[in-house]
Amino acid sequence: MKLKLDIAPDIAAMMAAEIAAGERAVTAAVKEAGAGLKSAWRGQIVGAGLGPRLANSIRSQLFPKSGESLRAAALTPDFGQRESELRQEPRSAPAPLVIQSRWLTGGQPSRL
Repeated sequence: MKLKLDIAPDIAAMMAAEIAAGERAVTAAVKEAGAGLKSAWRGQIVGAGLGPRLANSIRSQLFPKSGESLRAAALTPDFGQRESELRQEPRSAPAPLVIQSRWLTGGQPSRL
């Protein structure tokens, strides 16, 4: 009676699966962090007495636009016309709001 055991895992397939899992994890984490930043920022604007319409002008973008990446990033950009309203010190707020574009990255740390 002969017993033959051949272990030949496909290393390339295993690595591809690990990379895909990492891409999904990084993209999901950056998406969640971007949504949290947007929500917190909106809360600060409403809390400062500037109103919900101005707060709802805050947007968040996830990059890449489709698919997953180990280098995913979320952007919460400036507001164009509304930016000047946000840079003014509100009368009811104890401290002025400081607004700028904010990047959250899953890859290398950003230089902001």
